[in-house]
Amino acid sequence: MLAAACSGNATGPLTLSWRFADGRRCTEAGVSTVSAFSGDERLMSGPCADGDAPRAIQIENAPRGGTLLLRGFSPQNAELYRAEQQLDPTLLPTTLTLYPTLSR
Repeated sequence: MLAAACSGNATGPLTLSWRFADGRRCTEAGVSTVSAFSGDERLMSGPCADGDAPRAIQIENAPRGGTLLLRGFSPQNAELYRAEQQLDPTLLPTTLTLYPTLSR
């Protein structure tokens, strides 16, 4: 039973929100789109405001105990912010903090 719970292929729903380390909101940060990745697989991509805390989005196939990479993009598709976190196997609701990737 323990082996099944720790399986690297197990996925489930995750309630996810984000915030910016510098205290900005999406528009102020210049981020229009946020995408979530597990390895090379894009799990979601959508408007930044949809998950800007206290709002949240749902990822249906988040990796239980896996690593989640969140990337914030400008309207010109330049990566401006990034967050990475190891997820809890129980997929508790999570808020990630996005940090700038480029000099501002």
